[in-house]
Amino acid sequence: MLPGMEELGAPEPTAPGTSPGAEHRPVARVAIDTRVPHLDRLFDYEVPAELDEQAQPGVRVRVSFHGRVQVAWLVERVDTTAAETSLRRILEVVSPLRLLTEQTWELVRAVAARMAGLDADVLRLAVPPRAARTEQAFLREHPGLLTGPQPPPAPPVAELDSELHSDPGPASTGPWGLYRGGAAFLAALGAERDPGQPTPRAVAALAPSAEADWARLLAAACRAAVSAGRRALVIVPDATALDRLAAALAPLFDAERIARLSNDEGLSERAGAHLRARAGLADVVIGTRSAAFAPVPELGLLACFDDGDSNLTERQAPYAHARDVLLLRSARQEVPLLLSGYAVSAEAQRLVDTGWAVPLSPDREDLRRTSPLVVATSDSYQRARDPLAALARIPQRAHQAARRALEHGPVLVQVARTGYAPTLACQRCRTPARCPHCHGPLGLTRDSRSHAECRWCGRAAADWACPSCGNRTWRLSTVGALRTAEELGRAFPRVPVISSSGEHVRAQVPDRPALVVATPGAEPRVPGGYRAALLLDGDRMLQRDALRSTEDVLRRWANACALVRSRQEGGEVVVTAEQSSVLAALVRWDPSGWARRELAERRELGLPPAVRTAAITGPRTGVEAFLRALDPPSLGQAPALRVIDPIPLEPDGEDQELYRALVFMSYGIAPQVTAALRRVRAASSAAREHAPVQVRCDGSDVL
Repeated sequence: MLPGMEELGAPEPTAPGTSPGAEHRPVARVAIDTRVPHLDRLFDYEVPAELDEQAQPGVRVRVSFHGRVQVAWLVERVDTTAAETSLRRILEVVSPLRLLTEQTWELVRAVAARMAGLDADVLRLAVPPRAARTEQAFLREHPGLLTGPQPPPAPPVAELDSELHSDPGPASTGPWGLYRGGAAFLAALGAERDPGQPTPRAVAALAPSAEADWARLLAAACRAAVSAGRRALVIVPDATALDRLAAALAPLFDAERIARLSNDEGLSERAGAHLRARAGLADVVIGTRSAAFAPVPELGLLACFDDGDSNLTERQAPYAHARDVLLLRSARQEVPLLLSGYAVSAEAQRLVDTGWAVPLSPDREDLRRTSPLVVATSDSYQRARDPLAALARIPQRAHQAARRALEHGPVLVQVARTGYAPTLACQRCRTPARCPHCHGPLGLTRDSRSHAECRWCGRAAADWACPSCGNRTWRLSTVGALRTAEELGRAFPRVPVISSSGEHVRAQVPDRPALVVATPGAEPRVPGGYRAALLLDGDRMLQRDALRSTEDVLRRWANACALVRSRQEGGEVVVTAEQSSVLAALVRWDPSGWARRELAERRELGLPPAVRTAAITGPRTGVEAFLRALDPPSLGQAPALRVIDPIPLEPDGEDQELYRALVFMSYGIAPQVTAALRRVRAASSAAREHAPVQVRCDGSDVL
């Protein structure tokens, strides 16, 4: 029996089956695919004799549940049941492939417990939907590999071909030699595992313009793990990063030994990659957020790049972050872990501060050599030379840097918003321009520069007048990427202007003079790097009313700087933002120091990630009833546990229906609180005494 299984309660009594049961272990415990909280547990079913061979733990089955045929996962088979009535039988084995491993099921339960969610919701993320043709082709090609009463041993890890791979062997530090602690971490990945030694875990603050970028560094770490006879799993935020990682792995591994898991690949390709990973036919598995659950046998490395990216948070309940899934997996399975990025998230810095992970970073001398020159137009020296820099969107210093760099190659221009002019305001009183029909924000598009359009209902506002002062003229309160590209085209008339934003994102541009205007995250790569970069609209990005706005801006700035050549090669970055701690950290290139100070401030204020959070959202009566049932004083007292009473989500808007209560909990009592949240949610679902509420733990966008 898996750990904690006894806490799930007795199965639901069912009707007797119609055929003889299996002779050995005739009771199957299955997890139903359900979204109902009080049904989120295992149920007992009888295994018919004719399905005895196929109905093994880990297969998909069909069962009758509450009068309907449901797909379920067979978790385990046991000899007896606690049910007081006869059991219904399993109707069918959907597929004989044993895709749900015991380790995956334990991880699913751990993630659901941490996030106060449902096991069934996590299971949907952990195992991709079935692709029947792909499974049939796998069965024909690999008969018996993932079927039968006992799982076969995983195929051995492929030998590294010295003729194919020209890089030095795993004992060499390679690109990790630039980082303090990098050689020791790489050696630990390639060494024999000693049960008495601590599992190696590291947080790497990467040098922005070093010869080896993040993809090559992760590829070298994967090589070290595979050379020791183990496998690697790497998670990245998006498809663009996945392509870069695949290109970096190509010289080191045979293509058939790399599995790629991503929703962008299509159902058939994703299912095929999942099967290869489960069967141990891939040495390296790479993917986006849901690939963190990939069932890779004999893991030797778990890695995640840019863990501060919001793309790594699942959009479906229970909204788990891929980093947290990897942390749970590393702790439970004792697998080495590597978190890397050009910026350091507060969560990653907390792991370093607690001693759970070690920091990897270059020396200051090496960092100055391998980073671009970062200049802020708001410092006293620049302001003395250009007093109007505070008023200009693109100050003189930025123009000069762009003009010099365009003589040799492309220049990156990062802007905050997509579109042409997303928001407008009254020319006289600066009141935001709103649609007279739906009260939505008015903006301009490239095709409608003469009149404003509502961004909500799409109606034109030809006769708009300011409701505050009656003025009929407006001004641009924000400038988007398209408008910026248009303005730069006039300022540099003989230079091509390339736009990369919104639905038109470029992956790469050639290394020749051009102005590349892009929004954060959509910056194309240039072979060899940009000659310069202009980071605009920094103040507007920093004004976002969110706890993590400064952290997110530093991460976006750092990722843009990493695309620029080093200062030795003439690389320069000009930032047009007012002085702040985050700007100072970028100029000094000290993301780890900034994350350490930010975490210390949040620890004093009792804010995440120094503490964990739970947001309870729903109608006011439902949230209040949920809190009464939760009984926070019985779980802990301040400062270990704090509760913020329900408040409207949009106090200034028209919709006053939804309310949200916040629970702040220390890491010490968090397991007890999340268990209580799950218990109360299940009881409320069964009783149906009030409207359902949403429970979300550690939401990065809640505060």
